[in-house]
Amino acid sequence: MMRGKWLWFIFAALLALSGWQYGKATSGAFGQDQAVDIVLAQHPEFPLARGKKVIEKTIGGKYPGAKVTGVLATSVEFSGEPDVYHVTLSEKWSLEIGDNEVEAFWRYKVTPQGAELVESADNTELLNIVK
Repeated sequence: MMRGKWLWFIFAALLALSGWQYGKATSGAFGQDQAVDIVLAQHPEFPLARGKKVIEKTIGGKYPGAKVTGVLATSVEFSGEPDVYHVTLSEKWSLEIGDNEVEAFWRYKVTPQGAELVESADNTELLNIVK
């Protein structure tokens, strides 16, 4: 009888040490998917990593307006530092105004503690001047 109790104790200890929690194992590793999830929690309109999503917007012109197509994209790359990734969200429209392509991007430095915006550019307000 003592042997059975010891086996259960060892089994429970191994589960605890392996990170078992509520029926699933957690490795504790921070990777690209987790970095993207942190950023997309604040920007759910963007696709998952390495994905693209086509969107349309109605802009000026005669009723009902002209439609312009845009592409939302998400990319991720390892920074070279442990547990640090760079996640970039981009928005590019199939329209040029003057010599300017209408586009935007936001680049985040992401760690397990959160995301920090480190660089961005956005001229998508140009879509609003089309009459």
